[in-house]
Amino acid sequence: MKIRNARYANPLTLLPGNVPISREIDSLLKRTDDFRVAYFDINYFKPFNDSYGYVKGDLLIQQLGSLLTRFANGDNFTGHVGGDDFVVVFRCEDWLERCESIITEFDHAVREFYSPQDLEQGGVWSQSRSGNPAFPYPEFVCRGGAS
Repeated sequence: MKIRNARYANPLTLLPGNVPISREIDSLLKRTDDFRVAYFDINYFKPFNDSYGYVKGDLLIQQLGSLLTRFANGDNFTGHVGGDDFVVVFRCEDWLERCESIITEFDHAVREFYSPQDLEQGGVWSQSRSGNPAFPYPEFVCRGGAS
């Protein structure tokens, strides 16, 4: 099973990718187990990546993967969909508190990735995917839903 999952792991974070994520959710649905699925995404990641480059962007993604793995320990399942998108399948009762802790930790950690000048001015100017000027910090979104 480990070899099969490694075949579908995301090479950046080494977390399970889409195939193992789907298998995990399908398995829980078949067993009618109680679980919650939380989708994690870094908002405004593209402007950050455009300004700081792929290497620093990859480090930020790896940071998020590490945070998710640390806070989603136990019977929970952490997967990396791709890019800056992650899924955690929570089987614990304190899933909401864990999501809030992840958000708090990320909000603190992300500031270390910015230059002092960008922190002082409040962000980086970049162009959004739609071509509009953007001036945000990457921020974190956690959406949880019951199964």
